[in-house]
Amino acid sequence: MDMPSFDSRWLRQFAYEKRLSFIYYLSHCRPSFAVIAFLIQDPGVLAGKNPSKRGINAAYQKAFSLALKNFHKQPVAAACVAFLEFLKIDSTALRINLQVANILLLHYVTAVSRPSEKRDSSEALYADEIIHLFEGLLNNDSESSEKLESLLCEATTRYVLQSLKVSPTSAKAAEAWRLVVLFAQIHCRPLPTNYIKACAEENNWFNFMVYAELHQYPMHQLLTVAKNFKDPHMREHIVCAIKQAVRSTEDKTRPKSTEHTENPVTNISETTVEDHREPSPAEPPLLIPQKRVVPSNAFALLLAAQQHNKDDCRTMLLEDAYRLQAPILAIFAGCLQEASDPHMIDCLCVWLLCSLPDEARKKAVAHFSDVSGHEWCLGDLTVIMDVAVESAYFNSLQQAFSIFQEASPMLPLIQLLRAFYMHKDAETCLKLAEEFSERINSFCKERRTGTVYGDRQWFETMAITLLKTTIANCLTTVDIMHILRVLVEADFGSQFSSSKDVDFGCILRIMTIITEEDVSVSVKKLMEGKHEFKKECTRVMLCLEERHLYSEMKCVADAAGLPVEPVVIGEVIYNLSIIQATAMWNDSTLRREFWTSCSYSFKQSALPAREAATFFQYQASIVEADCDDRLLLLKLTHTWLKQTVPPPSYELDEVEYAQWLSLIRVQVSKFEKYRTYDTYLTNDIFPKTHKKNINLVVEKLFEGVETDKWPQRVKLTEEEVKALAHIIGLLLEQFCVREAYELSLRFQYFSSDIAIIKACMELAESIVTVNDLSADIQQILSSASRVAKLNVPSKCINPMSTLPIPVVDADLLSAMGTLKERCKYGQKCCERVITCFQVASVLGKSYDSVMTVPSFDILRELLLTEDFAYVPLAREFIRGSGTNDADVSAFLADAIIQSLKIYTGVGSNILTEISPRSSSELIFNPSGSSESFSQLASLCEDASLLASLLLDTARALGDIKSPNNAVLSMQVELLVRAHDCYTVSCNMEGISKVLQVVRACTNMLKQTEEFTLMVRLLTGIARYTEMTYIFDLLQQQQQLILLLRKGVEKDNRLKVTLLDYLKRHHPADRDTYTMVALHFTMFREIAEMLEGAAFTELERFSLTASTNMNTADGASKLQDITQYFIDAAQSYAKEECLHHATNCWHMAKLVALQLQLLPSNTRVLFLDHPNQAIVKHPRFNEAVIMAHAYDCVVDWSGALLHNTVMDGNLQYLQDMEAAGELTPSLIADVCQRYLVGKTRSSNCTSQMRTLLDHCTNPIIKYKLAVDLDFTDICSQLLSSEAGSYIKDLARSK
Repeated sequence: MDMPSFDSRWLRQFAYEKRLSFIYYLSHCRPSFAVIAFLIQDPGVLAGKNPSKRGINAAYQKAFSLALKNFHKQPVAAACVAFLEFLKIDSTALRINLQVANILLLHYVTAVSRPSEKRDSSEALYADEIIHLFEGLLNNDSESSEKLESLLCEATTRYVLQSLKVSPTSAKAAEAWRLVVLFAQIHCRPLPTNYIKACAEENNWFNFMVYAELHQYPMHQLLTVAKNFKDPHMREHIVCAIKQAVRSTEDKTRPKSTEHTENPVTNISETTVEDHREPSPAEPPLLIPQKRVVPSNAFALLLAAQQHNKDDCRTMLLEDAYRLQAPILAIFAGCLQEASDPHMIDCLCVWLLCSLPDEARKKAVAHFSDVSGHEWCLGDLTVIMDVAVESAYFNSLQQAFSIFQEASPMLPLIQLLRAFYMHKDAETCLKLAEEFSERINSFCKERRTGTVYGDRQWFETMAITLLKTTIANCLTTVDIMHILRVLVEADFGSQFSSSKDVDFGCILRIMTIITEEDVSVSVKKLMEGKHEFKKECTRVMLCLEERHLYSEMKCVADAAGLPVEPVVIGEVIYNLSIIQATAMWNDSTLRREFWTSCSYSFKQSALPAREAATFFQYQASIVEADCDDRLLLLKLTHTWLKQTVPPPSYELDEVEYAQWLSLIRVQVSKFEKYRTYDTYLTNDIFPKTHKKNINLVVEKLFEGVETDKWPQRVKLTEEEVKALAHIIGLLLEQFCVREAYELSLRFQYFSSDIAIIKACMELAESIVTVNDLSADIQQILSSASRVAKLNVPSKCINPMSTLPIPVVDADLLSAMGTLKERCKYGQKCCERVITCFQVASVLGKSYDSVMTVPSFDILRELLLTEDFAYVPLAREFIRGSGTNDADVSAFLADAIIQSLKIYTGVGSNILTEISPRSSSELIFNPSGSSESFSQLASLCEDASLLASLLLDTARALGDIKSPNNAVLSMQVELLVRAHDCYTVSCNMEGISKVLQVVRACTNMLKQTEEFTLMVRLLTGIARYTEMTYIFDLLQQQQQLILLLRKGVEKDNRLKVTLLDYLKRHHPADRDTYTMVALHFTMFREIAEMLEGAAFTELERFSLTASTNMNTADGASKLQDITQYFIDAAQSYAKEECLHHATNCWHMAKLVALQLQLLPSNTRVLFLDHPNQAIVKHPRFNEAVIMAHAYDCVVDWSGALLHNTVMDGNLQYLQDMEAAGELTPSLIADVCQRYLVGKTRSSNCTSQMRTLLDHCTNPIIKYKLAVDLDFTDICSQLLSSEAGSYIKDLARSK
C-alpha cells in the first residue's frame, strides 16, 4: 500500500498551499530554479513576450538585497550572482559589494583580539553591523556610504602593511587599492587617494602617473595630491604635466567641424528623435542616443500630410523635414513609398541635409536656389555626400545608406571611411575595401536598378571622389599615408571599368619620400588631375633640389612619370662642383673614378645616349688638350655616341680623331715630364682596341681600308710623331693590326713594323716570294747580318732542327725570322705568323686554314701526330692564339677522360654522352710513361685547372652506386693524374682535396676487394706518409705482397716507407720485414733490424742474468745473440757498410767470449768500467776482443805490467808478442812504471829480465838495462854486434 500524500483528493482539502518565489530558491542556493520561478511568474512571459523591464528591475533589486544580507554565506551570494547572469544582467556591482563586505568582515574579526571560542558570536554581530551599513547605502544614506568607504580604506591599509608586508607604493599595493577605487566608482564616491598620496610622499612619480591614468582620477584630486611630493622640482613638474595633459585632452575632444547638438524641431512634442551628433575620434561613442522632445504638433503635421495623396504627403513631409531640420520626418516620408520607388532618393538627400550643420548644408544646396519643389538626382546626392565626408559626418552618412540604400555598394565604402576616421583600423578598412569591390561586381551582374541608385561608373567615380575628399581633409601626414597604404594594399580601383584620375600608389610613394625629408606637399593638388599632379611634383622636386636631395628627386620623378634626365645630370654637376672644390680633385685616379661613376650612373638611370654623349663631350671641351681626363671623357663620349640609334658616323669619326690626337699629345706631355711614355693610356681609346684579332690574314686586316679616307688635318711635330710611333707599337703588341694600320693612315705616317708584319703574312700565305717583297722590306733583309746563314732567332721554333717536318722552305722561314728580329713592337704578331706557318707545314695545310679554323681543332690534329717533339710547337701555338687557359684545360681534360674510358673499358653511359673514340684518335696514351702525361699537362699554364676538372670527374665516379672494376680503375687513374697536375703547380690545397677523395675511393676499393687498384693508387700518388692507412688495409687483408710483385714501380721512397711502416707498426713481424728488405735488396735495413734485435735481446739477457749467467737458457740466448750480430755484420758487409759490419763482428766475438767464459762465471758483458777489466784480464786475446767491442783506449802497458811482471803470466807476454802488439816503446813504458812502483820482489825482477829480453831495439834495451841495473844484460849487449854502435852513441852523448 502506497504512502498517503497530499496528491490524494481526500487529503488535498487539508493541505497548505503556497507559491514558491525565486527568492525562496535563491535562499536555498538554487539559481536555475529561481530563474524558472521568475519567468513563469512574469506577466510578460505569460503573455508570450520577453520578460518585462519592470519585472527584471524588481528581481535585480531583490536579488541584490538578498545577496548583501547573506554576504557571509557564500552559497547564497553565489546563487544571487548566477541568477543575475542567467537574466543577462551585469553582476559586476554586486560582486564588488560582496567582496567589500567580506573584506570588512575579515577586518573586523582579525582586528579584535579575542579568545577563539568567542569569535563565532562576535563574527555574527559584525556581519549584522555590515549588513546594516549596506542597507543604508542602498537607501542612499550618505553616512553609511562614508563609513563603509572609511572602513574599507582602513582594512586595505592594514592588509597592505601587515599581511602583504610590502611597500605602500608597490604593484601589489596598487592591486589591493583597486577594489576601493571600483567601489567608489560604482557608488559615485570620490576616488580614494591613499595609494597615489603614498606614491607622492615617496617621490614615485611613475606609479603615481600610471595609477592616475589607469583609474582616470579627476584633475582636482591629482593637483591636491601632487602637493605631497617632497621634491619641489618634481612636484612642479608633475603639476605642469597634469595641467598640460588636461589642456591637450580638451583640445582633442573639441570637434573639428561644428555638428549640431540637437535637432531644432522646437514645436514638436511627445515624439522622440535621435540626436545624430557624431563623437570626435578622442571621445568614446555614445552607448544610448540622446532623446529630445519635439513640439506638440508633430501628430498634427502627420495628420495634415495624410489628408493629401501619397505623392503630396511625401513632398510635404520632406519640406517640413528640411524646414524644421527633423530627419525623422524624412524617414516617415520614406515609409509612404516602396523601396524600389525612384523618388526614394529625395528622402535620402533630405535626411542627409537635415543631419548636416548649417555651413555644410548651405554648401550642399548652393547649386540650386530653392529646396521646395526641387527634383533630386544623383548629382545632388554626389554633392551632399561629398560635403558630408568633408564635414566628417560619417555616422550620418552610414545611417542614411543603412536606412534608405542598405543594398548599395556605397555602404562598405562609407563604412571604410568611418572606420578610418574613427579608429584608424587598417584591417577593417582592408576588408571593407574588398567588400566594396565585390559588391560592385555583383551589382553589375545582377543589374538591380530598381532598388539601388546609380550605376557602376557612378559608384566608381563617387568612391574616388569621397576618398580624395577624405585624404585631403586629413590633418596629419601619418593619417594620409595610413589610408593610402590601405588602398594600395587592397589594390583599390584596379578593377574599375572607368579610368581613375588618381594613382594612390604613386601618391603613397611620393609621400613616403618627402615625409622623410620634411618637404611640404599639397595632397589635394596631387589628386586634382595629371596637370596639377605634375605641377606639384615639379614644385616638390625643386624643393628637393634646393637641398641637393637628388636621390629623392629621382624617386619622385620616377613615381610621377617625369623625365629623370635633368635630375641625373644635375646631380652629376653638383657632385662635380663639390669635388672640384677639394684637394682630392688633384688626384688623377680619383678623377678617373669620378668620370667612370658618372657614366655608370647614366647607365643605371637609363639616360638617353645622346644627352650623355653631349655631357661628356662638353666636359672634354673645357679640359686641357694634354690632360688625361680629356682622353677618358672622349672615350666616354664615343661609347655613348655608339649607342644612339642610328649611330652618327661623322660624329663618331670626329671623336675618334680627337681621341687619337689627344692621346698623342698626352704621351708627349708624359715623355717631357717623365722621359718615358705611358703604356696604359691606350686603354682609354674606344673599346674595339681591346679586341685581339689573332687571325692574321692579309685579306682581313689590310684589304678594304680606304687609304684616302682621312686627309691630313694637323701636321704633327717631331715629338708627336715619336709618340704616334709608340702608340702604334702598343696597338701591335695587342694584336690590333688593323687599328694600327688605320691610325698610321689617319696621320699619314709610315710604320716599318706594320710593313714587316704585312710582309710576314704575305710570305706565309704565299702571296709573294722573298724576291718579290717591296723595296723597303728588301732593304731590311739586306741589312741583316745573318740572312745568308739561314739562322732563325732562338725564340722561334726551327722545324729543321727540332721538328720532323718533311719539306720546309728554309729561305722563307729564315726571311720571316729575320723580319721578326728587325721588328721593334710587333714581334708577337710575327711569332704568331711563323708558328702558324710551321703548324701548317707539319699538318700539310694552308696557312689560311690554320688561321681560320678553330684553335682547338688545329691543336687536336697537331697532338694526334703522336710525336711529343711537337709539344713545344703546340705550346707556342696556344700561347699565340690567345686561348684561355681554362679552355685549354677543358680540352685536355676531355681528351684525357676519353682516353681513360677506352683504357679502362668504361661504357658511354658513364659521365658523358660522348662515346669513346678509337685508340688511334686519342691524344693521350694512358699506358705510356708519366713523362708523356707531364708534357701534355705542360700545355696548361696553370695545371691546377686541369687537375680540378679531373678531380671533379673522379668525384662524379665516386657517386656511382655499385661501381664495377672499370669505373674504379678510371677513378684511380683520374686521381693519379689530378695529383700529378696539382704537384706540378705546387697547389697544396688541391693535393689535400685529392687525398680526401682518395680516402673515400680506398674505402670503395676495400669493399670491392680491388687491392690491385689500391696498390696502383698508392704507388701512383706516392704520398706514402699521408696514405699509411692503405698499408694498414693491405696488411689486414694480407695483400701487402702485392707491393712486391712485378710491375710495381720500385720507388726508393716506397722501399723506405714500407720498411719504416713495418718497423713502427709491426715490429714483431720480422719475417715480413726481412722479405720486403730482401725483395728490395735492402741489406742495410736488414742489418739494422738484426743489430737492433741483438741489442734488445742483450738487454733482456742482462736483466735476467744479473746474478747467475751460467745456465742453459743463458747459453742459448747468448748463442742467438751471437748469430744476430754475425748476420748483421754480413748484411752490412753486403751494403759495404764496413764500419757497422766491424762493430757487429766485434760484438759477436764479445758475446761468444761471454758464452765461452760462462763456466768460470767471468763477466765480460755489461761492464761499468771496461778499461780496468781489460787491464786485469789474464788472457791477451780475450782482452783484445773486449777492447774492440767496447771501443775504448786500453792501457796496455799497465796490463802488461800487471799480468806479466807482477803476476808472472808469461803466456800473456807471448800472446801479445804473437799479435805484434809488443813494441820497444811499450816495454820502455812498463819499465818506467816498474821503476816508479814501490813493490819489487825477486820474482818481479826476474819477470822484468824476461820482458827486457823481448825488446828488439838494442839501444832502448841497453838504456833500460842501465836503469834497472842489469849489468849482465849491459855487458852482453856491449859484447854483441850492436856493442860498437852502443859505445859510439854513448861517447857522442
